[in-house]
Amino acid sequence: MLFLIFISFSCNKKGNKEVEGLLSNNLKATNEINDSIIISVNFKSEGKIAFNIKDKYHQYYFLGFINNSQKDTTIVKKIPRIFKNQLIDYFGFENKNGKPEFFENYFLIDSTKNEILFNYSNEKATLISHKDKNDINSIHSIYNKLDVKIKNSGKLNEDQKKKLYSELEMLYTSSLEKASKIEKELIKTYYISILQKIYPQDKRIDDFMKNIKSPMACNPFSSILFNYTDDRIEMFNFSKLNETNYTKEYIDILSIGIFNFLRFEGNKGNEKYKLAKDWLIKTDLYSNDSIYIKNEITPKDSLILKQKLEKLTFIDVKDNPYGIRQVVKNKTSKYYLIDFWTTWCSPCIQNIKSIHKMDLPKNLSIIYISMDKGKDKGKWSAKSEELNLNNSFLFVENESNKNIINEIELNQLPRYILIDKDFNMLNTNMITPQEGDFLKELKSYIKE
Repeated sequence: MLFLIFISFSCNKKGNKEVEGLLSNNLKATNEINDSIIISVNFKSEGKIAFNIKDKYHQYYFLGFINNSQKDTTIVKKIPRIFKNQLIDYFGFENKNGKPEFFENYFLIDSTKNEILFNYSNEKATLISHKDKNDINSIHSIYNKLDVKIKNSGKLNEDQKKKLYSELEMLYTSSLEKASKIEKELIKTYYISILQKIYPQDKRIDDFMKNIKSPMACNPFSSILFNYTDDRIEMFNFSKLNETNYTKEYIDILSIGIFNFLRFEGNKGNEKYKLAKDWLIKTDLYSNDSIYIKNEITPKDSLILKQKLEKLTFIDVKDNPYGIRQVVKNKTSKYYLIDFWTTWCSPCIQNIKSIHKMDLPKNLSIIYISMDKGKDKGKWSAKSEELNLNNSFLFVENESNKNIINEIELNQLPRYILIDKDFNMLNTNMITPQEGDFLKELKSYIKE
């Protein structure tokens, strides 16, 4: 489980020096035990930002920093050091010439960095705690372009595979030039993640997984881990998947891959994967966190979720009260995708932009429910208009609603729930629109 220590300071320039001194003291202690990372954000005025960070299961969680004061404020949070090397990233929009322009920034935290300090101004965070020579944004950008090209190509034929593979090899060779040791580790991870999408069964992917000692925590590795499991789940000989035949590191990382695969909505409780579940239950991963893992891989009772969702209340821009039933009743679609988001969740915004570009089924409507606080109603209304959201509603802050979001695990955003016109729960936790198989998974539930 993740434990966060939250410290907030309101200070002037002199106060900032005091904060830096405190952080330095914390850093000395951290250097001795090297078991945590301090991340701090200095706000010049009111603002919000959330970093994407990997948990021990290589899944994203949002580490949020919220300053409701107009004063110069530094917010400090401490997170456990789970990985030797990891990327943290955040997405957002900055105002350029009166127009919002999307940006994404990636920051590498290696074993030598125990303190990360940012300045937040004009809705953007700038790294100031040290001079980072690693050009992570550039590395991400060049591989992401190739990744997008593969996604847009659909099912690849042999000629396409050869062409894309040739492009990957050239990119890999050139990007390794003048790269630092840690950059090479990251580049290799990007390389394998792209190779896997071209040739899923390539031996180099198996070699990478079986020889990895300390994987870099980043989205490319999470992708490798899930797809590696997905591609081989019916090929594994679970009776021989043990430390007698493989390294402990491989068994440990594979157990995370199996767990992430089994927690995937379409795989939960599927008898087809009983051998995988039986194997997972015998692993160290399961024994160390059995209650959480069991809950994650067990199908949710759709009837209970349905009953809870029906009790949620929200309002439109004119303060008119609504419930899910009422919204569905006012529409004529056969299917509804409920998108839970907030104005300050940059991945939420980017997912909305992505889904706007998709060729969605014509009998599908999207219901946008913002989880912003009531005091941010103006921001929600403005952002809804900017994003051209026709069915946009604002969550009502009352005790009943707050209890419901905890019961149906709506604490992590974005979250997508697919229902039909009769309010049947088709998928209670859809993958996000930015994930490659989103449209494929969506259409698998929808009959034209």
